[in-house]
Amino acid sequence: MGSQNKHDGKHWFVLHFIRPTITARPQTYIDTFNRDIARVELFAPTIKPAQIVDGQVVFKERLLTYHYVFVKGTLKDVKELCATQGNGFSLLVDRGSEKRYGIVSDSAMHSFRQIARLYDNTLPFYNIADIALEEGDLVEIVDGPYAGLSGTFMPKSRSSKGNLVIAATAAIGTVLWDIEARYIRILRFARDTRRQYDQLEAFIQKLLPVMRKFHAGEALAEKDKSQLRVFCTRMEVVAPDNHKFEAKLLGTLMCAQHILGDIRAAQHSASRFQRRRKAVTNQWTQALISLFAAIMQGNTDSLTETYRKISGTEGKLTASQTQLLDEYRYYLRQ
Repeated sequence: MGSQNKHDGKHWFVLHFIRPTITARPQTYIDTFNRDIARVELFAPTIKPAQIVDGQVVFKERLLTYHYVFVKGTLKDVKELCATQGNGFSLLVDRGSEKRYGIVSDSAMHSFRQIARLYDNTLPFYNIADIALEEGDLVEIVDGPYAGLSGTFMPKSRSSKGNLVIAATAAIGTVLWDIEARYIRILRFARDTRRQYDQLEAFIQKLLPVMRKFHAGEALAEKDKSQLRVFCTRMEVVAPDNHKFEAKLLGTLMCAQHILGDIRAAQHSASRFQRRRKAVTNQWTQALISLFAAIMQGNTDSLTETYRKISGTEGKLTASQTQLLDEYRYYLRQ
C-alpha cells in the first residue's frame, strides 16, 4: 500500500454495492451514514457491465445483482461506511495500483458524470484489464458530443477513428467507441512508440505542397486548410519528452499556423520553439526548419547557403531528404 498521506484527503472510491434487499437503494444508506454530518458523497448511475473479447463487446449475465458505485470521502470515512453492517457496500481492491483501493481521479469522475448524462444516467463499464493503455496517447476530445472528455486514445489500424478509454481502475473503465481522430487534442504521447514521429512525417508530406501554394499566393482549397487545422488542433498543446522532436514539431506547427493566419498561435509556437531550438543538431532537421522560416518570412533567397550544405551530403539519401532537396531547388529557381 502507498504512503498514508495519499489517502488523507477526500477521493472518489469505487465500491461494490450488492443490494441487501431487492428494493434497497444505495442513497438511502448514504443518507443514514450522513445523518449527523455530511461525510461522503454518492454517484450511482446504472452500470452496464460488459467485457471486451478479441476487440468485440460481449455482455454476460451475472449471477448476483452486481453493481459499482462511486463514493467520495476520506479513506477513514469510506472504510467506516463499508464496515457498517447490512448496507451492501465494500471497497474494491485495485491490484494494479499502489493505492491498493480503487480510487478515481477528479478528471475521470468529471468524464464519467458527463458520459452518464449522455447515456441517460447509464455508464457503460468494461473489463479493460487486457487493454495495453500504455500504448495509447492521453488526449482530450475537442469537438462533437463528447467534447471536454479526456482519456487514453487507442487508434484503430488503417482507420481515422479510435476508441477512448477512461479507466476507473487497472481492470475496469468505460470505453467510447469510434471517436474521430480529428476531434482529439493530444495531451501526452504514449511512451516507447514511434506513432508521433510517423504522424509528424506524414503531415509534413501534406504541408510541403500547401507551402508552395501559399508562397505563390494561391488560394488554398478547403481540404488543404482542413488538414492544417486538424493537425494544429491535435498537436498544439502536447509537450513531448524528446526535445529534438519537440523542436521539429513546433517548427512545423508555427509554419502551419502562419499559413492559416492564426498569428497568435504561431507566435506562441515560435516562443516555445526558441526554448528548444538548440536541441536541433541534425542538419536535415535544421534545413527543414529553415525552409519553414523562409516561407513564413517570404524570403527564399536565405535558403542558398543551407542548400549548399545539404546538397553536398555523401551517401544514399532517404526519401524525405530527397524531397527536401527538391523543395529547396523549387524555391531557389523562383
